[in-house]
Amino acid sequence: MLIVKSQVMKKYLIIATLFLSIFNLNAQNKDYELWSFETNDRIYSNPQIHGNTLYFGCNDNTFYAIDANNGDELWQYQINTYIQSGSTIVDSIIFFEAGNNCYALNKDTGEEIWIYVNNDSQGEEKLDNWDYHHATPVIDDSLVYFGLGNGSMLGIEIATGNIKVQTSAVDSVPIRSTPVVNDGILYFGDWDGKAYAYDINANEILWTRNTYVGPPPYETFGMLNTKMLVYDSMLIMGARNPRIYALNAYTGNPEWIFEVSDGGWISGDPYIENDTLYIGGSDCHKLFALDVHTGDLFWDYMFLYNNFSQPKVCGDYVLFTTGNAYANNGTNYGHGYLYAVNKFDGSLKNFSRIGGNLFTTPIFHNGQIIVGSDDKHIYSLDSISFVSTYVNIEETGINSVVDPKFYPNPFKDSITISYDLVLPTKVTIIIYSWSGQEIKRSHTEKRTVGEYEFLWDGKDQQNNEVSPGAYVVEIHSKMVSTSQVIIKQ
Repeated sequence: MLIVKSQVMKKYLIIATLFLSIFNLNAQNKDYELWSFETNDRIYSNPQIHGNTLYFGCNDNTFYAIDANNGDELWQYQINTYIQSGSTIVDSIIFFEAGNNCYALNKDTGEEIWIYVNNDSQGEEKLDNWDYHHATPVIDDSLVYFGLGNGSMLGIEIATGNIKVQTSAVDSVPIRSTPVVNDGILYFGDWDGKAYAYDINANEILWTRNTYVGPPPYETFGMLNTKMLVYDSMLIMGARNPRIYALNAYTGNPEWIFEVSDGGWISGDPYIENDTLYIGGSDCHKLFALDVHTGDLFWDYMFLYNNFSQPKVCGDYVLFTTGNAYANNGTNYGHGYLYAVNKFDGSLKNFSRIGGNLFTTPIFHNGQIIVGSDDKHIYSLDSISFVSTYVNIEETGINSVVDPKFYPNPFKDSITISYDLVLPTKVTIIIYSWSGQEIKRSHTEKRTVGEYEFLWDGKDQQNNEVSPGAYVVEIHSKMVSTSQVIIKQ
């Protein structure tokens, strides 16, 4: 994700200077939906299941408990700020963080057990447009650990709410990565891209590791904001750079580093099963399967939009979610997708549009897949039906339009839109204003495999010259479209 400094064109060029080939199902598929639960704002908090209760926070300043079997609300707990951390449960207590405060509630009633109030407001608000997740609390023995936006890492006694362990990131840099505790060592990362290993008993930092050296190429580069995992004495993580890291858990030295040639961020959380690491990226639009011991690539799969969640294995399939990271402001809720790919070779089994952007991790419960969406809903889907359905690539039109190019971009008088067809299909090109008004539409009959071009002269359907600014081009092919932002100077 690239941020430019020009304030006039910032919101336009943030996308246009990146090459985006994003495919979009044009209608939500409700074939798999069992129930949904509506809130009052976006859901970025990863849902948690305990027994038959689903717990999650919401940007409407509410923490919810609902019946996981039918979506009925059981209780809610309201605070004065949004909730983007996940939650964790031990015994009868559920924990989450919001606004640098740490909460412990009775999981059955929602009653307060204790609250740690932090009066330091640094980092409590969103740090940028893609700051979707706060650190999820983690449990170790009698303590629950919270990473906060003011750079504090706190170990709080579960029973009393008293602080027993306290350390911090260098210069109080915000902590957004979900930490992990292993063999008495607490691992966490900060917003400057630094990883830490903290010896809890000795009360000292064992090592730190910068995940990049030198000035960042752009201002949203480098942050450590994903979940950390320890596996076979290695610390595994992604970051806001194109690298997947496996560091020696005791020294911080790299065991291996996998660099994504397509660039972008490794913005998803890692998941490991049977020595295979699964992790997704953002602008590379890929899910990766790697040998966790060596970093060798088994396969990768190119998906639609961006991944900011953790993949999960269900039988022979890896399930994961995606959403449009460039459509997440105001009343624009984007489009969310749920995928199932074969865990052995990465071949596509099924995918479906499910509500708005999906930046939460799918969870499984009693034959359901449950996800939280940007469009304010929790969705429950039939897992058996979803993973047993094979999507027909040619019927949906996905991957029929490949290698779209838009040049020159930015443009002054006209722009050429070229694309290749690898499957016969009808193609429609639609140009929208930044506000969503249709400007120009071009239809074609069914076209054969080959290379095609469309020249837009910068005029609307009535042959009037359009104003300078940002426009969105959509190339439609059956159920799917490819989108790109273009700039008229």
